[in-house]
Amino acid sequence: MTSRQRRTAIWAVVAILVACFLALSVVSQVGDIKDFDWHFSPGWLAASILLFIAFQAMHGALWTLLVRATGGDLPFGAGIRIFSISLLTRYVPTQILMAVTRLSMLAGRGVPRSVAAASLAYEFPLAVGSSFALSVAFLIDLPELKGHDARWLVLLAPVVLLSLLHPKIVDAIESRLSARLGVESEHLTLPLTRLAPFVVGYVLSFAVAGLGVYAFARSIYADAPLDLRVLTSYAIGYSAAVLAFFIPGGLGARDGATATALAAVMPSKVAIAAAIGVRLIQTLIELAYAGTAELAHRKPHRLRKKEPA
Repeated sequence: MTSRQRRTAIWAVVAILVACFLALSVVSQVGDIKDFDWHFSPGWLAASILLFIAFQAMHGALWTLLVRATGGDLPFGAGIRIFSISLLTRYVPTQILMAVTRLSMLAGRGVPRSVAAASLAYEFPLAVGSSFALSVAFLIDLPELKGHDARWLVLLAPVVLLSLLHPKIVDAIESRLSARLGVESEHLTLPLTRLAPFVVGYVLSFAVAGLGVYAFARSIYADAPLDLRVLTSYAIGYSAAVLAFFIPGGLGARDGATATALAAVMPSKVAIAAAIGVRLIQTLIELAYAGTAELAHRKPHRLRKKEPA
């Protein structure tokens, strides 16, 4: 089997996995969203799609900047391509294939494996810590917890996660990750002051995704409120998917947590439909990013082959 045939086979397997798990997620919950007076607004749906396109671009750009910050030479176009294609492999349990895919694709661009491992070691606490920070805003605002001083203890969660960005802790994480991936660690760390823009960037990205959820909810339910619990719903779902790392792509866990957050301010049927719809939109966007980036990558190669010698 040639390398091109192997790539085609891998793409086919990934596409089948995505389709199967999405189908299972929708089928398991579709019975809960029948018999409702739905309202559809194409304008709000378009806004939701654009916001999730921006969210995907922000995460791809932030990861590319992390690779650069840790010593890698990676153009943005190549970074978006590698990020988008490797993201699809998270539908394989434990998500270790995503790390392996990024390592091998970065190596093909001449980026040292140690740099790839360091960028992964930073990406996890940055993305997860930022999503937890927004999730905390939702938890503190819960009516059931108001009046309980202990609710402020949830603020410790993002603090603990973001403390993982300390150079000594990142160095330990990177060393273990490198050993797991069979890479020699070069102990690449960044000062905390250099990481501050990344924290802001990831927090803003989850706020953009929250607006995307709100826009989708408005596209099917005219009375969807612009509420803190709606704006943080995506971050809550993302955090739940991370905690359920053993589930491919966090399917089910992410949708359930997002729906739970939305159900606090809108009918449960609307909340479930919005969570499923957002999952479908985001997955289609991920596939579109990966496909478009790969086509853009292959086009110059095809043109060079057609040029006369």
